Parts: sequence; C-alpha cells; structure tokens
Amino acid sequence: MPNILVADDDRQTREKIKAYAIRNGFVVDEATDGIAAVKMFYRKEYDIVIMDTVLPELDGINVAKLIRKSAGVPIIFLTAKSREHERLAGFDAGADDYVIKPFYVTELFARIHVIVNRSTMPMTRAVLSTGDVSVDRTSRTVYVDGGRVPLAPREYDLLVFLMENANTALSRDVLLREVWGEDFVGTDRTVDTHIRALRGKMGAYGDCIATVWGVGYKLEK
Repeated sequence: MPNILVADDDRQTREKIKAYAIRNGFVVDEATDGIAAVKMFYRKEYDIVIMDTVLPELDGINVAKLIRKSAGVPIIFLTAKSREHERLAGFDAGADDYVIKPFYVTELFARIHVIVNRSTMPMTRAVLSTGDVSVDRTSRTVYVDGGRVPLAPREYDLLVFLMENANTALSRDVLLREVWGEDFVGTDRTVDTHIRALRGKMGAYGDCIATVWGVGYKLEK
C-alpha cells in the first residue's frame, strides 16, 4: 500500500486527508511540525509527501529542500498563499504541485494520482543517454559522469522529455502540456524554475539545456 506523510499543524486538515486516504488504501503518517516531518521521513520510505508551506519549528520550504538532498519522492504543498513568487519558491525547493487552501480532498487525491501514474507509466526505451548523461527509465535514475543525481519527479519527467526530443526547440507551452499535463494551474515561469534547477543538478552538463530565445528550450546532443 502507498505510504503518505502528511505534515500540517492543523488537526482538521490532517484528519480530512487521513480519512480519505485510508478509505482509498493508503497508509498515512502525520507530523505536526517541520522537524518531526524530517525525522519521520528519514526513518521510513514514503511514496508521497503532503505538507503545509508554513509549519512550526521548520517551514515546509526548508523541509522540502532537506528531502530533495536524498530523495526524489513527490511533494505536494498545501498553502493559503497564492501569490506567484511564493509558489515559485516552493517549486524551487522541489515541490511537484501546489494545492491552495481551502481545498477539496478529492481534488488533492486527483493530483496525487496524476503524479503517481506519471511516475509509474511504462516506458518504450529502458535507457536514454546523451554524452555523459544517462537515464535508467526502469528505476527512474539519472546518472551524470557515472554518478547518481537525485531529481524531483517533475525534474525527472522534464529531463526525459527534453532527451526524447533532443535538438528540438520546445516552447514553454508544449513543456507545460506534455510534462505537467493539461490540468496544470500556474504560469510558464514554472518551466524556467525547473530548468534552472535541472541545470544546477547536472553540473558542467547543465549547458546542454539551451535557451532558445523567444521560444523556450532544447537539449543539445
């Protein structure tokens, strides 16, 4: 059964998510502050993390950054904040999606299913490679110069799509539609944020992801 970590200091929010999750076959652990969430994450493997951006002791943004240092588990932020720069800060920290409070729990789990299904869908080619960057699609593992590079699920999906369409200029609209999906709510700056994160994690090979001015991006082989 899928394991979910829910981190939120609001008891009603946790109970609402937990009740729905258990009815649908999930196992749920709860944390009421950021430090507790980090400790729980290091003790157990989770399939998805759902947390408020504002947590006691350690805020959700910093919790996400700590998680991203060791794992690519999907992260969904819950937040009462809807300003663009605040959402971008969350994506910078490694979030895969945002749900604005108040929310319908059915919508939250619809987003969870989209992320999980995208992570487990069958692939046509087991390995993709360009130069010293390779992707093992069976294990969803990325290697740069032979070393494993942990990516967030959305970063991974973005890299794979760029590699599948190497040397092709892809607009932000295309990337949003093909990587984030038709139901994505946000702006095309989300693409820029994830491209920046990808470049940073790929080190010297980050320059392979070229900016095509007036269009978007392409991965140069």
